[in-house]
Amino acid sequence: MVYIVITSWWPLNKAQKISDIYNKQIQEMGTSDSIKSTAMWLKPDKKGGKTVAYNEIEEGKLEEALTWLNNFMQGFWVIDGYGYEYDFMLSQQETLAAQQG
Repeated sequence: MVYIVITSWWPLNKAQKISDIYNKQIQEMGTSDSIKSTAMWLKPDKKGGKTVAYNEIEEGKLEEALTWLNNFMQGFWVIDGYGYEYDFMLSQQETLAAQQG
């Protein structure tokens, strides 16, 4: 299974705006059939807030999931000091299978 991991960060004084935009995006866009599940963690610290979201992608739907996630993340571009990055990961089983050829 492929995972798209999105790490986001922002100034603490923007936390309410982040929450408002997240809720608005969910209401307007719903969820994507290409994303099997999402697990998200939040960590506030003295520099600001940080989330890490692991999005489990349905097999064969990576491009569709990326398109949906890009559209979802655009809602946050209006927040000064907000940033995010994507990473891609494989499950342990897929990594081992790929190594065996």
